[in-house]
Amino acid sequence: MKKAREISREWQQEIQKLSEEVKSEISIEPTVDIYDADSEEILLFDDGIGVKKQKANRDKKKEIIKRELEKWEKEQKRKRVTTDVVLLQTPKGNFESLTCPIDSQGQPLISLEYIIKCKLKYSYKNYGKSLPIVAITDGASNIR
Repeated sequence: MKKAREISREWQQEIQKLSEEVKSEISIEPTVDIYDADSEEILLFDDGIGVKKQKANRDKKKEIIKRELEKWEKEQKRKRVTTDVVLLQTPKGNFESLTCPIDSQGQPLISLEYIIKCKLKYSYKNYGKSLPIVAITDGASNIR
């Protein structure tokens, strides 16, 4: 978890820096003809990855802790943790992966929506017109 917090702090600082650099708002094209092979589009892939919450300690040498954890886990219902991951197309045609930085409890420090907006503003600041965003998602309500 220490490494995750360290990386999260770096991401948070990066996003804050981007939001300070580009103050202008972005405009999103309301409709994009996805069937027109010549129309421009900026792809955004989004999906939620759900995993069961892991044990706090996996050290097999500490049998007492292991037994206590097993006892506690039987009493507790394992919760699912969902992490949204976004692949955002850059102006050069590559894709950048985005997710939320988290605190020590695994809670987002910045919303994914805010991160995407900051990245779009920064990456496409010289685009000059409304952005033709095409979002490809599984349709889950938590990512709309």
